[in-house]
Amino acid sequence: MKMAKIAPTSLVFGVWDSRDTQAKLPRLVSSTIRAFDVKRLRRSAQFNPATQYITDKLLEETTDVAIEKSFAERGFVHVPATGSHGGVIAMSGIRRDATLSLAALRLLAAGKDQDQTSALRRYVLGLSLVALTALASTHLPSPGRRRQTGMAALSLAALPVARRGGVRTLARQSVD
Repeated sequence: MKMAKIAPTSLVFGVWDSRDTQAKLPRLVSSTIRAFDVKRLRRSAQFNPATQYITDKLLEETTDVAIEKSFAERGFVHVPATGSHGGVIAMSGIRRDATLSLAALRLLAAGKDQDQTSALRRYVLGLSLVALTALASTHLPSPGRRRQTGMAALSLAALPVARRGGVRTLARQSVD
């Protein structure tokens, strides 16, 4: 219960104490963003120093590669940077797949108190549903990307639910 008060999103997105106890809590919400028909982009840049240090006789001209490299590292000479990663363009769209693990939710407990455990699970479930159903625009903020506001409304209106025995139904909800 203390974790829910201090860092409730750690219960939603999982947490691992890597330094002390090595305790791990599984994530309730996991999300993957997939891009289709991706076109890789490259970019180049050029660093130009504030002045011509060698031409202005502020530094001596040299043919020693190590000295030239140290001049470049300190910003005394022109340095081109070509062919570095410049992003991607998703030609056929972007899709966000998100999953809510109810099995991980059932692992949460507030000691032996069933009422506290139910309250904790309801609270964390509410946070998880907010994270799960957030609009795609809150996850992929970039200018020029098509907004997909209809996608979130659709997933709220007809949310697939797996029932016991493997039967899948649609949970109808009002979208207000």
